[in-house]
Amino acid sequence: MKKVLTQEKMKSDLSTKRKEYLIRALKDRIDIFSVIGRYKEGINDCERLISFCSKDKNKYSKLIEKSKVTIASLVARGMGDYEKAEKMLKRIINKKIDEETFASGLYTMGIIYFYKGDFKKSLICYERSLEIFKKLNNKKFVENIYNTMGILYHNMSEYDLALNSYKECYKISKKNKDKVLTISSLHNIGLVYFYTGKTDNALKYFLKSAQMSESIGYKLGTAISYNSLGMALERKNLNNEAFKYYEKYLNLSNEIDYKMGSIIANDNIGKFYLEESNFETALKYFKESLNLAEKTNYHVGKVIILEHLGDTYFYKKDFSYALENYNLALALTEKMNNKKESGKFLLKIGTTYLMENNFDKAEEFFKRSEEIFLKINDLENLALFYSKMCDLHFIKKNYALAFDFAKKGYQIILENPKCSENVKMNIFVSLAKSRLITEDQKIFVYIKEISKICKKLRKTLELSNTINILYNSIEELYEKKDKEKILNLLRELKRGDGA
Repeated sequence: MKKVLTQEKMKSDLSTKRKEYLIRALKDRIDIFSVIGRYKEGINDCERLISFCSKDKNKYSKLIEKSKVTIASLVARGMGDYEKAEKMLKRIINKKIDEETFASGLYTMGIIYFYKGDFKKSLICYERSLEIFKKLNNKKFVENIYNTMGILYHNMSEYDLALNSYKECYKISKKNKDKVLTISSLHNIGLVYFYTGKTDNALKYFLKSAQMSESIGYKLGTAISYNSLGMALERKNLNNEAFKYYEKYLNLSNEIDYKMGSIIANDNIGKFYLEESNFETALKYFKESLNLAEKTNYHVGKVIILEHLGDTYFYKKDFSYALENYNLALALTEKMNNKKESGKFLLKIGTTYLMENNFDKAEEFFKRSEEIFLKINDLENLALFYSKMCDLHFIKKNYALAFDFAKKGYQIILENPKCSENVKMNIFVSLAKSRLITEDQKIFVYIKEISKICKKLRKTLELSNTINILYNSIEELYEKKDKEKILNLLRELKRGDGA
């Protein structure tokens, strides 16, 4: 009898172990799919896990709710359906099954608010979840939240706070011997230096993260570091070296089936060819990137790629195709309720209509963008709206009205010194163009400001296009005695001497 009982117990234990192995395998695979951007497959595995665990709800109730949190995260990140993800999370949070699941839900809600551009709500969620995980002594979540808070601060242009968060993540991950997150924090510290113009410092950190990734065989970290090394080298105008890293990034991403990496790498190589005005090759890479993004339901990526496709057609002067891609991107951002991005595409569509001399359509889209930027208090893009309205009235030869809009943009950059150099550049170009006919004595002052800003900016196709348009406008319309002096200064910028 004892022997029979023992055999039954062994069978039961084996069955339990098999369940645990299956659960662990599914959880591990979900984590991998989440990291490498295979969101749809991640969602499918979460649903399998929930279905399996539902047979014993009492034992696996926490795991079921955590899996639902993961689904919400994947729905937001991969499919861009923020509203659906938010509804799912609110149901989980309101249940308050246990503190860990509650905090996990809050943290994921913070990520969704981040994607929606509501940084204030995102920060509140991160801070509340961080407090709970610290209390629970959940070091894994604590280090992750510091890393994610760094990304949030970075996008808020709060670079000092971002750096502090990444360094805190680095310190904890080193202590926890979490090499993957240590690599991530090193890389992200490099990104802060990159976006604050400290390219040499950025390179050091990107190299550290690449070397550490290579040393432990962490191919995903290696691939991501290669991409950032490419960005930094491109910033230093070492284009051939940059291109080699972009190709390495693409090859390694394909090797490990890192779909997100393949999407970004194809897009980056496309941008490289776009800047070289090699439009057909650029289109080839952008279309491959878009194809991959569509297969993985990566809607956020689709928006970026559609923008680059639109830009390529814009510079090719194929305006109907530019409009087609910009409108597709606009529809996606509206579906995601990402107002800032929607406003940006409304500006691009308006600009394209302006190039076709369809002034009514251009003004219609510009004004729609203005409504959004005023509503969300986006002053930088509001300044760009004023710049575009200046362009519109300049082409229509309403020079006084053009100058009025240029002044409004100038007022914004005066009151907000943190405005980007690109925005400042656009405003000074608007000021210069709008005063050509009146022969304002300040035109040379504006051109000098443009020259100073160009020295801080990397030479791009957009920058070259802006300088060319200004040069042609001055050559055609300006008749004051300092005309040749101004044109010489702009010729230097066109050659790249001042950029």
